[in-house]
Amino acid sequence: MSPKINPWDGMETPVPPAFSTRTVDGSSSNQFMWIKDSRGLIGLGLTFAESVDGRFVSSNLQNIEIKVQSDKKTLTFLLKEEAALRQFRIFCEDCIESVEQLQTSNPPAVLTSLASVVENWVELFGSNNKKGLSKSSELGLIGELLVMRNILMASINPSDSVLSWHGPKRHEQDFSFNSSLIEVKCQLASKDKVFSISSLDQLDGISGQIYISHVGISPASESSVESFSLPSLVDEMIVALSGDNYAIDTFMGLLELVGYHHDGEISFDHYVENFMNIFKVTNGFPKIIKSDVHKAIDKCSYRINAAMLGEWQIPRHQLLQEIVT
Repeated sequence: MSPKINPWDGMETPVPPAFSTRTVDGSSSNQFMWIKDSRGLIGLGLTFAESVDGRFVSSNLQNIEIKVQSDKKTLTFLLKEEAALRQFRIFCEDCIESVEQLQTSNPPAVLTSLASVVENWVELFGSNNKKGLSKSSELGLIGELLVMRNILMASINPSDSVLSWHGPKRHEQDFSFNSSLIEVKCQLASKDKVFSISSLDQLDGISGQIYISHVGISPASESSVESFSLPSLVDEMIVALSGDNYAIDTFMGLLELVGYHHDGEISFDHYVENFMNIFKVTNGFPKIIKSDVHKAIDKCSYRINAAMLGEWQIPRHQLLQEIVT
C-alpha cells in the first residue's frame, strides 16, 4: 500500500492534555506516531523506552514546535502553519528515515540524528524558498531532474526515483537507492569542466557507493530539437508519475523546498543537454574526507577538474546495472 499524502486524515482533536495518535509503522523498532494535539495541531511523535534528558528545541525552526512532553519520554514535532503541510510531511518522513537508518533505539544516537535533520531543515522552512530560484539553483535542479529522467527512471520505476531524491532536503548526496548514492553536478557546457565539492562528507562512501553525474547543458531556442526548460522537465516527471498521487505530491513538495513553484507565471530559459559523464568514487578517486584530515578541520570545500577523471569514468549502462543490484 502506498503511503498516504496526509497521514493525519480523519484524526480527531482530543481533549487536553491527550494526543490523538496513529502508529507510523508497526514493523519499526522505534515508536513513531502521527499525532494531533488539543489545539488541532498535527505532528510527529517519538516515544523512548527511557527518559530523555534535557530539552530538544530549535528556536530557528519557525514553523515547527519541538518539545519533550511531560512524561519525559516523548518527543513531539508539531506544525504551527498549515500552509506548510506538504513540506512538513516530507520533514517528518526525513526524521523517520534518518532514525531507521541508525538501526538502534539508543536515545542519544537518535536525538543526535534528529538534531542533524532539524539543522538541515532550518533554512528549508525559512523564507529562502519563497524567493524563487537563483540561476545556479536552476541549473542544479535541471541537472538533478535530467539524472532522474535519464538514469533512475531508466532502471527503477518513476515513483521510486522520486522517493530516492534527497537533494532538496540538503542531504550530502542528491539521490540514494539500494545503498548507491548519486551526487549531481550541473554546469553550462561552455565553462571549464570543474565542479565543487561542498563538504568533507559529500564524497565519503561510509553510507554506500558514491557516483558523480557531471552534466553539461547549453542555452537553446525553444524551437530547437530536444530543447527543454525547467517547467517542461517537471511536466515530464508529472506525466511519468501519473496514477501515483503520493509520489506527485512528494515531487511537488521537494520542488517547492528549493524555491520552484510550478504555476507557469515565470519564464525560464531553454537548454539542450551536451554531456552526462558518470564517475565512480573508488578508494583512489581524488577527494578529501574526514579520515584524511586532522580532526581540528571542521569544514572543507574544494574543486575537482573533471577533465582529469578519465580513470574513474564509467559507462551509463554500468551505473544502471550497479544501482539495481
